[in-house]
Amino acid sequence: MRSLTVFLNDQAVGTLSEGADLWRFAYDAQWAQAPGSFDLTPGLPRT
Repeated sequence: MRSLTVFLNDQAVGTLSEGADLWRFAYDAQWAQAPGSFDLTPGLPRT
């Protein structure tokens, strides 16, 4: 499996991973609960 950790201003936002030709994005728990955090796109809600 391949993975890429996504950062914004030195804070981890989440991880993009691929396995068996399927892509997945999972938000970092601290980012998802932090005041001022936001969904990266409407198609990737934090909940």
